[in-house]
Amino acid sequence: MIDTSFKPSLPITRGWLNFATGVEIIAILQLYFFSQSTDKYFAWTIANPLTAAFLGAGFGAGFILVFIYRKETLWANARVALPGVLAFTLLTLLATFLHIDKFHIVTSSVPTAVFFSWVWIIIYILAPIAQAAAIWQQTRASGGDPPREHLLPAWLKIALGSHVVIMLLVGIPLFIAPQSVSSLWPWALTPLTARAVAAWVIGIGLILGHALWENDWKRIRGGALAYAVYNLMQIIALFRFSEQIIIGVSFWIYTFIILSGLMLGWYGWRTAQKIR
Repeated sequence: MIDTSFKPSLPITRGWLNFATGVEIIAILQLYFFSQSTDKYFAWTIANPLTAAFLGAGFGAGFILVFIYRKETLWANARVALPGVLAFTLLTLLATFLHIDKFHIVTSSVPTAVFFSWVWIIIYILAPIAQAAAIWQQTRASGGDPPREHLLPAWLKIALGSHVVIMLLVGIPLFIAPQSVSSLWPWALTPLTARAVAAWVIGIGLILGHALWENDWKRIRGGALAYAVYNLMQIIALFRFSEQIIIGVSFWIYTFIILSGLMLGWYGWRTAQKIR
């Protein structure tokens, strides 16, 4: 039985999460499974398939996040699924309009490409509105949060905190000055793809920071699995498109982050599953 003194996850929140589940699946198919066909099946052409797969891994993590939290009844236990994702969608919307000349509504006559380009633009205009409305309604709902009963260990908070710092230190400059900073990335990026990558890096960094703030295994279980899946999909992408990698310091830092992220995410998911 649910304690009515605790703030519930409202219908608008669960409705958005259910809708987002379907959107994420489509983006995974376009970017991760058809990484070399973005000229026909995505909003803009991504010449480097490793970049497409990287973005697809982000949507893979997003799918896990919204799928797990879509039926959560308490806001505190679903909250990690929204603010960081809102930041990602706003940054992606900004990147879209900064580089609208690269989108298939301008550059292509292929019907599927033009269609998916329009779908992308419409979704990224509407998504931040829906997400912000859900967060606003949740802040106004009556009730509080259940007490934090299962705190994260100090070593895990330090490890996740280091990931947050690295992601924000990389993601923010990459988004602001893509032409200058993209040379530090472990494979070639254009200004548009640099900003698309940065939006995910910043968004995931904020989600990890939010998880640290929640500081409770029950509240971050979905986020932990999403982070494990995100990093696993990136590892697979590196093997699929290894010819695109530029070996150097940035590649080894990137490799360390995704390997340690996989272990942290999997540990978090397994530990959270033991708590009822």
